[in-house]
Amino acid sequence: MEISPEVGGTTYWVRTPDDFDVANLSVEAERHGILIEPVSRYYAIKENAENCFRMGVTSLVVDKIRPGVERLVKLIRELVKGQVEHLTTSSGNWLTGDALADAMSGATLLYREVNGWPCTIVYHPDGSMTGQRGFANEDYDSGRWRVDGDRFYRRWDRWVYGEDKVYFIVIDGDKVKFFNDDRQIVDSAFIRLAGRAATPKAN
Repeated sequence: MEISPEVGGTTYWVRTPDDFDVANLSVEAERHGILIEPVSRYYAIKENAENCFRMGVTSLVVDKIRPGVERLVKLIRELVKGQVEHLTTSSGNWLTGDALADAMSGATLLYREVNGWPCTIVYHPDGSMTGQRGFANEDYDSGRWRVDGDRFYRRWDRWVYGEDKVYFIVIDGDKVKFFNDDRQIVDSAFIRLAGRAATPKAN
């Protein structure tokens, strides 16, 4: 999904894949106490409408925004669980332990965030990480990463609420894929390994 990159607004247009049923999401979200708005009524010809919905936050107090968004994300993942890539069927190599630590040490990740901003992350061999995002690299953060068993952990100082995030990791050629505890894919990026010759190959 992608979010319109307006800065300073209180309403976001969230663009979904063409085969995603926004109308059904709107109904299910309302049943869970979340109000979103399909955008087709804003188009003179509804068939030309992008497959997206509007999400506003002006009616919410600040400490209610994040829980509401998290409930919406959980609902979306439940609705698409049979359609998205799963860890057990993913192409590429599911890395664990030393193989995962070796691959991520010194790696550079390049991707675009949901709001369209470019972002570069470097996982340094000493367990630190640095990130830059924005069209002029105007936002910077640092943090720590580690591997524990089959999981990859990272924690930013400011980004993502400064909280620990944990993932299963698959590397497929020049792409790294992040999977959550439900083993659903939740993110991906281009990866440049510290040693290109060591790029893991799919079995």
